[in-house]
Amino acid sequence: DAEDCHTNYIPVCGSNGDTYQNECFLRRAACKHQKEITMVSRGPCYSGT
Repeated sequence: DAEDCHTNYIPVCGSNGDTYQNECFLRRAACKHQKEITMVSRGPCYSGT
C-alpha cells in the first residue's frame, strides 16, 4: 500500500516540473507512476515565463 505521508506543507520541486506538498509525496508519486522523480529544489517549482 502507499506509504502514509504527513501533510505538512514543505513544498519541493520535482525533476518532472511538478511541485509536491513534501518530499514524501514526491516519492509516492514516483512509485505510483513507476518513474524516477528526484527533488531538484526545496520550495515550489517556478514556471518560467
